[in-house]
Amino acid sequence: MNSVTYDRIMELIAKKEVLVSTHGYDELAEDYIRVQEVLDSIDSARVLEDYPDYPKGPAVLLLQQDWQGDAIHTSLGYPRRRCDTGSTHHRLSPRSGKMVTRFYKEALMHTHTHTKYIVEGKYVAEVKVTFHEDAKGWSPYLSLDDALKLDTIREALKKNDLKTAQKSAVIYTLSPVAA
Repeated sequence: MNSVTYDRIMELIAKKEVLVSTHGYDELAEDYIRVQEVLDSIDSARVLEDYPDYPKGPAVLLLQQDWQGDAIHTSLGYPRRRCDTGSTHHRLSPRSGKMVTRFYKEALMHTHTHTKYIVEGKYVAEVKVTFHEDAKGWSPYLSLDDALKLDTIREALKKNDLKTAQKSAVIYTLSPVAA
């Protein structure tokens, strides 16, 4: 199926004009899916449904595969609006099932530093990230770079590669508390 919506979303991804919702990132992590894995397989995705009149903006439902060949259903979209200043921000909001994604752009984002915690096995990583928030949409969001940094730390902790994880995070070991 040819889709103008899908073509536009591919342009946004190519330009790396994407933000990742923190909620979506957490759902990806629960399903052991890395953001880069989603981005790497989007070009071979199959458009299942096109929603050019979706209320928040055009969207598509895609079927793609993860690195093991398992199905990932992805919903991607972007709003019709642009902010008054002419600048735009695009977001990736993965969620539900194995995962669902939405790309869209909206006006006026505010940023602030936030501490995000990643728990992997017996380790906890304390990571400083920048949250991008607005009054509308599915805030807060991470930059694509911060989302990929979290993926790298999570993978390093899985492999017990503390040296790599410590490049971007403070690492703690979890231990049981005696009652």
